[in-house]
Amino acid sequence: MWPCPRPPSAVSGVWKDCQVSGGPQSARRGARMPNLTLSFHARGLVLAGETYALRELLKHRGGRWDTELRGWVFPFDGKRALLDAIQGSEDGRMLTVQDGAKARLILAAVEGGVQVGGETFPVKALLREEGGTWNPAVKVWTFRGRGRAELTKALRASPDVATIEDEEPIPATPPRPASQRGANAADGASATKALAKGRLRGKQPPSERHGDAAPQQLQTQRKDKLKVTEVGRSSSRAEQRADGSQAKTQEEKKERKLSCARTGAHVATESVTRKRKLEETRDKVVETRTIVIKRMRSKK
Repeated sequence: MWPCPRPPSAVSGVWKDCQVSGGPQSARRGARMPNLTLSFHARGLVLAGETYALRELLKHRGGRWDTELRGWVFPFDGKRALLDAIQGSEDGRMLTVQDGAKARLILAAVEGGVQVGGETFPVKALLREEGGTWNPAVKVWTFRGRGRAELTKALRASPDVATIEDEEPIPATPPRPASQRGANAADGASATKALAKGRLRGKQPPSERHGDAAPQQLQTQRKDKLKVTEVGRSSSRAEQRADGSQAKTQEEKKERKLSCARTGAHVATESVTRKRKLEETRDKVVETRTIVIKRMRSKK
């Protein structure tokens, strides 16, 4: 039988053929591109693609349309219920979902247990169920009394976990006083945290702070016998909070000092400070920019 035409899609505006048993579309069904895609983002679980026909269902399931992400945002732990709702609806049965909402984790064996780092925020409910406790100081989950093989098997059984990397134990170091032995766990956590950097773009990057860049200084002498000294500094800081929100701060300061070339006496100082702060939470992104200009002249 020849496929019969259907009205154009509300999203793409393209005419589609209806699926007829035994027709040419049935043979090509296995090669169809996914209509919907699931992925993790810092704002939550994101469903994108041909969602127009499901908009009422997605609203009812607590979804929120995000114009920037071009998708519907849901809580991290709502994936299983969302997929069941889509597959159970009349419009959802005709759609193919590509599940890319899977976390990449890193395991490190430490003294007395195992620590898990990486993209942990989307699967925090799973880690809590497995007996883990969140350590905000080093940004990892700690499992006391659990073996690496046992925990790895349990996490790999979850459909929300993509890969698990096993980090080798930290090489033995020369004996240290008993008061310092408790630092072994923190050492393992630091290694886990370092490997996790940059793994989850916009999702759950580990907290990190960038030190100030080395100041740059330039000295010149003007025709009016004034010496000009220019100093520039820049710094940046990125912070990942326990609730999943992020904060990034960038600051740039330039200072210009004028002094007498002969005596070195101060004449004037000018400084310009530019600061940019970006805060991203589950519901909104707030960007704040400030410029502070200071001028100081000597009365003598």
